[in-house]
Amino acid sequence: MRKRFSCAPKKCMIAITAASISMSIAAGLIAAPIVAYAENYDLVNGSVNVNSDENGERTVTQDTNTHNETTETVITCSDAGGTSNTISIESHGEGENAAKVTIENVNIDTESSGGAAISTSGNGDVVIEINGTNTVQSGDNHAGIEKGNDGNLTIQNEEITSGDKLTATGGENGAGIGGGQRYVNNPATGGGFSMTTIDGSANDITISGGDITATGGKYAAGIGGGYNGDADHITISGGDIIATGGLTGAGIGGGYEGTASEIIISGSATVSAAGGSGGNENLTIAPIGGAGTSFSITYGAGAAIGNGSHGTMQSGQTPAPGTPVEPDTSALYTSGKINIYPVGTTADDIENNRVAPISTTEGTITPPSTGTGSGEGTGTPTTPPSAPTNTASPGSTTIPEQITEPTSQTHVSSDHSSNAGAPNNVAAPQTGAMNATIITDMINTVFRKNPNADSIDLDFGKNICFSPALMRALYEKPNVAKNCRFIHNGEVYILHIPKADTGSTKFETCLDTLSKEPKGFAGFMRINQIFSEMGTTISKE
Repeated sequence: MRKRFSCAPKKCMIAITAASISMSIAAGLIAAPIVAYAENYDLVNGSVNVNSDENGERTVTQDTNTHNETTETVITCSDAGGTSNTISIESHGEGENAAKVTIENVNIDTESSGGAAISTSGNGDVVIEINGTNTVQSGDNHAGIEKGNDGNLTIQNEEITSGDKLTATGGENGAGIGGGQRYVNNPATGGGFSMTTIDGSANDITISGGDITATGGKYAAGIGGGYNGDADHITISGGDIIATGGLTGAGIGGGYEGTASEIIISGSATVSAAGGSGGNENLTIAPIGGAGTSFSITYGAGAAIGNGSHGTMQSGQTPAPGTPVEPDTSALYTSGKINIYPVGTTADDIENNRVAPISTTEGTITPPSTGTGSGEGTGTPTTPPSAPTNTASPGSTTIPEQITEPTSQTHVSSDHSSNAGAPNNVAAPQTGAMNATIITDMINTVFRKNPNADSIDLDFGKNICFSPALMRALYEKPNVAKNCRFIHNGEVYILHIPKADTGSTKFETCLDTLSKEPKGFAGFMRINQIFSEMGTTISKE
């Protein structure tokens, strides 16, 4: 539950609030939630910086006022005319210790004043929750929401209500959501300087819900790279998303001369994308006090999903459009789809159905169903051992060597949940190997309800094929122990995955070994062999 603060007219407010849940594992005791409310911040008094350390504890600064917080930051704005004050989020925590910020009815416009409306930095993860109607417009060389943190940037809409929306627009060279343009000033002969563009790349962006419109500025993608910026590992797993590129930029992917890789569209996401148009532009370059020289540049169009294009000064030539990149839709539900629109289609045209898509891809996976109407589950709780006994060594004949075809459902529950251990069961789709995105969503759903749980129990039935992506998800999202329960030939086995150092070379070596398996995945016995150095064990229940 989040406390709501009323705002006087023409005021922009920031409320620091959170609910921290304390759990005592001993004797199965679960303490009541402890809720802390903190001071409000008014954006009209200045921009706000949120600095979150590796433990998720936050320092919120506005002008010379600094407050230490351990809570989520909720930013609201009741001034319909908006503000040029900005939000910056620096994070050094990962997973559950990510910097978490909610924007609610925020209207920020820095097109004239310059800078990014919302920016992230640090080596940790950032989570932005959207509530209400939010609009952000950045100045030149900046993205609407500028991703500068090394970890993952997640934009979500967990508290779904009608009308929750985010419109993010980049300035020239800036993506709607993603990268801007960065420069380095170098010494030059004659006592001056030269300015070199590095890139405006944006990696590790996840959008899991909300009504989101992302429009790239000139030379930038809607979601992805800014000028000369690549885009890697962009995941959209929910929401109604419209992404359009600026001149040469992709709708989702690279900016000017930028490439795209690992674009994943899954779940119930509805994605509409259009690449930015090409065209001609005349530029004049003149020395100080001298006559100018004019150049004509012809630009190519960006892909709807994929690479950006580039420009040429060769007369009579038009650069090839950006190369499309096929997104991974293996986990796209039948309720989700991807609409590709003609080059140059605007977000407004898409939203108002003035232009028809040129192609539509619909999902093929049946959406998961919850075990009960409330989603909390009513069954008798079961608790697999946290320290498995009867551990099988590699090659043991008492545990099957390999199982390659999934035949049943996957369920997820928390070992120490707020409903006294009752499982929260969700059915998984039947695919050749369990899909990492779907399983991750299931795990995170349970963990959000039980943030202090020391382990999570997973009931996979007979669905027991593991890919490298799934193993990474099982270790990292979040990094707590997992007990994976399986049934084979009527007997129950548990694969125990301990909390581990996933940043180690040893972990990456295990993933590389798994990737070289036939079909790129393996059954649970082979997984235990590959990841034994990471502490995995198998036991009979």
